[in-house]
Amino acid sequence: MRLFLIKPRYIPAVKQWTRAFAQIPWYVDEGAEQVAKHRIEMPIPDMPSDPPSKLEPITKYVVQDLGLMDTQIIDGRDRETALGPAIMIVGTGKSNRHLGNAAAQLLNWLKKEYNVAVDTEGILTANFIKTQSRRAQRRARQQGLGEQQAWVEAFAKVGSWVVLNTNVDNIYVHLLTQDRRRGLDLEHLWTHEPLPQKQDSFDEQYFSPAQMPSGRRQFHTVAPRNAMVSESSQSLMKGDYKTLTGDESLVAHINHVLLAARDPNYELTESSPVVTSFFESWPTLPSREQWKLRLYFIVTIFLISNDFPLRKLVDHIRLQQASGYMVDQEDLEQIFCAIAYYRQAEFATKRCTPETKAQWTELCNEKSKTVINIHNIVFRSNGTSLLVNNRLITLLFRMYAGPSATSVDPQTALEDPTPGPRPAMFVDSRLAAIQMILEDSSQLLDSRTLMLVLTTLINGHTWSTFWRILDSVTGIANVDERIIEAAVAMVVKTGNEVQIRYALDRFLPSLLLQNKASVTPALTRTLNISLEIVDSERKAYRALRQVIANNQK
Repeated sequence: MRLFLIKPRYIPAVKQWTRAFAQIPWYVDEGAEQVAKHRIEMPIPDMPSDPPSKLEPITKYVVQDLGLMDTQIIDGRDRETALGPAIMIVGTGKSNRHLGNAAAQLLNWLKKEYNVAVDTEGILTANFIKTQSRRAQRRARQQGLGEQQAWVEAFAKVGSWVVLNTNVDNIYVHLLTQDRRRGLDLEHLWTHEPLPQKQDSFDEQYFSPAQMPSGRRQFHTVAPRNAMVSESSQSLMKGDYKTLTGDESLVAHINHVLLAARDPNYELTESSPVVTSFFESWPTLPSREQWKLRLYFIVTIFLISNDFPLRKLVDHIRLQQASGYMVDQEDLEQIFCAIAYYRQAEFATKRCTPETKAQWTELCNEKSKTVINIHNIVFRSNGTSLLVNNRLITLLFRMYAGPSATSVDPQTALEDPTPGPRPAMFVDSRLAAIQMILEDSSQLLDSRTLMLVLTTLINGHTWSTFWRILDSVTGIANVDERIIEAAVAMVVKTGNEVQIRYALDRFLPSLLLQNKASVTPALTRTLNISLEIVDSERKAYRALRQVIANNQK
């Protein structure tokens, strides 16, 4: 066999030809342009105010060299963190393997550039993953197929969250998968004030070895009030009911409705997705706590929307009683609250005309029928009945008395006691019976209930009952000055000179002489306006004017 050797004179030509094409290979040339273009298009997050000098180069390396997506910077220097004033760089990786490789590269780069020892959490070795996989499979076989899915979901979180303490300017780098980042939502946690959380018991799954809880990662999920917030709690606060199950899903439905109701254009109907989803996720054998959540969800809907019929409340009571969980005092108060405020906002913008009064009477008839149906369902066969306290009576009072466009209320009267249009209020005839009960126990009423009664009497021009209840309340030793201020301001707001003179001639002098009330700034403003109405020529009330002048000094 012959061997053909290249002659020496051809070797330089071959080397030159190879060198020319080796500088820009065809399969590297196009890719290099794409890589360069990709690196330019990757957005660099905006730096916070007064950033550390090393924050920008670390961020650029995380974005451009490691290929992490949706990178954001969380400035926690002005928040109360357990790790001190820290700056967090949060990035999303494509997979668990991508996070591990990116963390290893970032660790080596920081050690090379800044000569620091980086502390890490969440970087898992191959042996650890194999061991955890065998343990998860063994527990799934022992506990049956019902627990297998739970273990698969728990094991999926292994390696999905890596945090590096760079030990450079107190900068932390969080590398997460897309699902884990959505569940934690560190951006929402550190840029919003979290809802108060109450942790009654520890979650056993939270301490599962497959989830690998550790120090720095737990500290960075601590709310500014130093309350530990788990991933499920974040979904609860945001009302993300689609990602939760069980009781947490029911609570998330309620939070979703409450958060969405902040939008004035939000519409809620029986066919809304959140309503349909709530009743579809209702368990077959609910507990008492779940019945409580169901009632709270229905009451919340009634307070937000007027498109739901009152029979929904009756149906809930009937189902709860049939399940064996009897309706208690708290349930009844919530139901009465929903009935009392049902469609009141609709009449608050209307004037009291014969047509609107007829509509109000029709609405009160519907509410009364609902109350009677609920009473027939809740009635105990053994003879025991529910306690009718002042709160229930107050809700019944609110049920038959509603504000109108010209009604007077304590807040507006205190802000401006100047007389306006003749006040009027939607009042049903059935209110007289409840009013007699409240009048007999007026001294035992709390401030809110008393102000509700006085406001209704003023708007209904029932002056004799108004002064009788007010005299009864002020006859006790300790008088709440806020009630006196609001009551006198509402009287002046009506512009009724007869009642204003009664307040100046008989009601206020007796209180001032007995030292049961003082002339506060709010009362002074109201008295000055009332004196201009009944005594603009300043011929009377010299003693009262002198008291006002002495208090203004």
